[in-house]
Amino acid sequence: MEKVAVIQLDAMALRLLILEVDGIYFRPVDEIVENLKLGKDISQNNLISVFNVTSTLKILKMFRKLCDTNGILKSYAFASPTFKNAKNEKSFFEEIYNNTGFNFQLLNDDEETKAIYSGIINNIECPKGVILHIDWTFSAIIVYNRRNILKYIKIDEGCLSLAERFENENLSNSQKNKKMKEYILSLLKQKDFSADIDPECTFIGSGVSFLNLGKLARKATHYPLEIENNYTVTKEVFDNVYNFVEGLDVDKTMKLKGITADRADTLASGMCIASAMFEYLNVAKVCISSYGMREGIIYNYIVPNILEKPLSEMMNYSLDNIRLFYDNKSLSDNHLYNLTIMLFKQIKVLHKLPRMYIKPLKIVASLCESGKRINFEQNEKVSFDVILNSPISGASHKEILIAAFASLCQNPDNLNLADWIKYKDLLDENDLDAVRKIGMIIKLATVLNVSKNKVVQDVNCDILGDSVILKTIVDGDAQFEILLANKLAPAFKKVFKKNLQVI
Repeated sequence: MEKVAVIQLDAMALRLLILEVDGIYFRPVDEIVENLKLGKDISQNNLISVFNVTSTLKILKMFRKLCDTNGILKSYAFASPTFKNAKNEKSFFEEIYNNTGFNFQLLNDDEETKAIYSGIINNIECPKGVILHIDWTFSAIIVYNRRNILKYIKIDEGCLSLAERFENENLSNSQKNKKMKEYILSLLKQKDFSADIDPECTFIGSGVSFLNLGKLARKATHYPLEIENNYTVTKEVFDNVYNFVEGLDVDKTMKLKGITADRADTLASGMCIASAMFEYLNVAKVCISSYGMREGIIYNYIVPNILEKPLSEMMNYSLDNIRLFYDNKSLSDNHLYNLTIMLFKQIKVLHKLPRMYIKPLKIVASLCESGKRINFEQNEKVSFDVILNSPISGASHKEILIAAFASLCQNPDNLNLADWIKYKDLLDENDLDAVRKIGMIIKLATVLNVSKNKVVQDVNCDILGDSVILKTIVDGDAQFEILLANKLAPAFKKVFKKNLQVI
């Protein structure tokens, strides 16, 4: 395992991300973000001012010191294509290298597109889609199918540059927003590509403006989860958010919780770009990605095996990632996980759960003991929170929530229906039955693995009338495991309406 630094410079900020990397797995361990707003220099004068050159060098020297302190030997530095428009771009990056040793790679449009695409496609499971990306100085539309980019459309207006273009207009908020939206619509119509969009595709929104949209939409709808990635916003909800933002003064916008105050007017301009995209492409709903260019850069340059072979099982990859860094094990080494899957298959006739519950089962089988790291006595309840707050890719919010409740139901008495009702818009009666059954399966697998030495290798299940006979296939003495498993018979009967006997 090694530590790696990723430094990213864009129109608004300079970022340092420190990662721990082990093969194709990684996790962030620290991040520093410094707002510089170099994009305004470039858009106004095509130059990076002396003041901003000095400020950038000062911050990068601190980044270098932090890297040295952490024993980081590898660093990757990237700058957005915006800097190609600066006349002093070459001398700027030469001075950075001479003073800090950071050798910035200036991304071109193609590299930037691939980074955005890679960051999203490896975190949201969607084989056919259209990515709507809004950045500070540009917006992009990426059409893909079966992990191949079919079309890329870029317009040279982002939420920052659009706000600056209209900032001196003496208009009301409503009038200004209307003009900004009409301007973006005209740029999109010039590209003339709407006929290339498959009506069955999924729309995915990324970038700062869509993240802000997600935050405001969750507040507006009283959404019970604070999970950004894979959150879906309908056109109706988007229109409500758009109308809300349109009625705000810039000063009020700056006070919105969770919304950046560095350039508050970019909130309205970003919503105008999104609204133009919605209208031009007739978008009914958009799935928001919290991943994007930064993660794509990590995949493409730091763990390039993923670039050569994109993730086909992204949920398993993210679960492996979590387990590797916290438990020093992968799913393949997780005997509890394997026992859970075996049990689920063996008593399929009994639980009768459809395939939609397989992902929640895999999530809880991987993370059901995560709460023990923090509070052993309350580990099922803590695991609930750990699962809800873990970066799990390739799973819907509902699937993650079901997994969290199933972990809670390892002890059926933990399930409080008042807590369940908080998520009534996401869960139903079938899900309540499922979390109880999955929780019981997890608990049974846990006691069959109590000695942690893989003594119970496999199980066979026979259902005879009102009885379930679970025969263990063992390698060694499994008396303790069988004793504990039989003690679960009363709880098992409550859930499955059958008598359990483990032999």
